[in-house]
Amino acid sequence: DGDGNILLSKKKLQSGIHWEEITTALDSREVVSATVVKEVKGGVIATYKEVSGFIPMSQLADHYVENAAEFVGKTLPVKVTRVDQRRNKAVFSHKAFLQEEKQKKIAEIWQTLNVGDVVEGKVMRFTDYGAFVDIGGLDGLLHISEISWGKLRHPQEALSIGETINVKILSMNEEKGKISLGLKQNTPEPWSVIDENYSEGQVIEGKVVQLKEYGAFVELEPGLDGLVHISEVAHKRVNKISDELSVGQVVNTKVLDIDKERRRISLSIKETLDPNAPEIEEVEEVPEAVEAVDEAPVEAVEEAPVEEAPVEEAGEAEAVEETPAEEVEAVEDAEGEDEASGDVPNLKKFKK
Repeated sequence: DGDGNILLSKKKLQSGIHWEEITTALDSREVVSATVVKEVKGGVIATYKEVSGFIPMSQLADHYVENAAEFVGKTLPVKVTRVDQRRNKAVFSHKAFLQEEKQKKIAEIWQTLNVGDVVEGKVMRFTDYGAFVDIGGLDGLLHISEISWGKLRHPQEALSIGETINVKILSMNEEKGKISLGLKQNTPEPWSVIDENYSEGQVIEGKVVQLKEYGAFVELEPGLDGLVHISEVAHKRVNKISDELSVGQVVNTKVLDIDKERRRISLSIKETLDPNAPEIEEVEEVPEAVEAVDEAPVEAVEEAPVEEAPVEEAGEAEAVEETPAEEVEAVEDAEGEDEASGDVPNLKKFKK
């Protein structure tokens, strides 16, 4: 210091050692622990022993971070991404550590999974062509055609987000990171157990799923439809199938025939109906006839007085008005003649 004294620093010696450790970690991609001490613009300051480093907001986690203050005081495993000892600058990344751990976990999962395994998964998101299911850190695609034995227009008709399901692994491609899953495989294909669940003469409830000119297709269970011919809809003649049935309608049907080779089931609705029961249309027409009967007397009663009354009143009025006029003229003529002759009659009596 100019006076013969030598200034020593143990801190700088240790700091140098710590900078060497960080540089080594950068080269070897090792993980070090850094403690977040404060929040700054764009991220946080974290220290590794005597070395201070910066963790950008985007490197704090493997997801979006809105508030960096929640990390202050925490010690995080980080990867060293940059070192500049001359300018005392170092950059850390906690996100890089998380992604590396995730890759290790995925690699372990690939080693434990096999085609044909049934595993538990969680529905994460939908697309028009299927659903993505998390099977323990690895997402697999559950195609819409593999969800149900029946036909679906969208996966949400059978699944919901967050739902836990058991899926079967159909195929795996580790190089592309793709796994195909199946859900319908957990239940038997309907035609494979048709004899166990259905027989001729059986009455079963179904839902109308499609209308054709020649009849209606009724879904007995997902993947198993039967045809109700137009002649088997009702006991009366049906000209238009849509007049009797609608898509989505639940009906009772009777199994007429099961053709396993052609995979066809013939059904009948009219076999489940009472042939003596009145038709709905006839019941609805009765009130219309009653209304016609009820309306007829009302019109006759209301119209008769309106037409006849004015005529009678007019006739009487004319008769009353004309008679006095003739009498008055007759009286006046008589008075004139009497006055001329000097013989005055009893006019009061005459008029009366």
